[in-house]
Amino acid sequence: MQNHGAQKNSGLNLANRLKSQMDTEAQQSKKIMQHVFSNLKEELQQSMTEELSSMQRALMTETAEYKKLQDSIFHQMKTQLKLPVIISMTLTILICGIIIAGTSTWFHLEKKKLVILRQTNNELTLNNQQLDKWGISTLSYEGNHYVIFPKGTKLQERTTKDGSMALLIME
Repeated sequence: MQNHGAQKNSGLNLANRLKSQMDTEAQQSKKIMQHVFSNLKEELQQSMTEELSSMQRALMTETAEYKKLQDSIFHQMKTQLKLPVIISMTLTILICGIIIAGTSTWFHLEKKKLVILRQTNNELTLNNQQLDKWGISTLSYEGNHYVIFPKGTKLQERTTKDGSMALLIME
C-alpha cells in the first residue's frame, strides 16, 4: 500500500513538474512572441514614419517651388502687365495647374503623338516610316522641303535633343 502511495505521489510530482515546465515554456513563448510583435510594430512604425517624412519633404519642396513660381508670376503681373493680360496669365496658370495635376497621363499621351521628321537621302520620313502611310505628303520647291498634312491637322512645333524638327500632332 505504501508502494502504491509512493508511486501515486511520484506520479503527482512528475505531473506537477511537467505542468510547471509547460507553464514556464508557455511564459517564455509568450514573452518571445511579445518581443517579436513589439519589434515588428516598431519597424513598421519607423518605416511608415520615414515614408511619411519623405513624402512630406517632397510635398514641401514642391509647394515651395510652386509658391516661388506663383510669386514671380504675380510680381511680373503687378509691375509690367495690364488687366487683360493679367486675366489671361491667371487663366494660363490655372490651365498649367490642371496640366501639372495630370502630368503623367499628359506626357504619356504626348509621347504617343510625337512626329519626328528626318531627311535622309533627300527623302523625308516620319518616325522611320514613309509619310504617305499617314496621309502626309511632301513637296520640294527651289531646294526647300514642305510637309503637307491632311486638312484639319493641328500641330505644335518642337525640336529634339539631336536638333531634328519634331511636330506634335494635336487631336
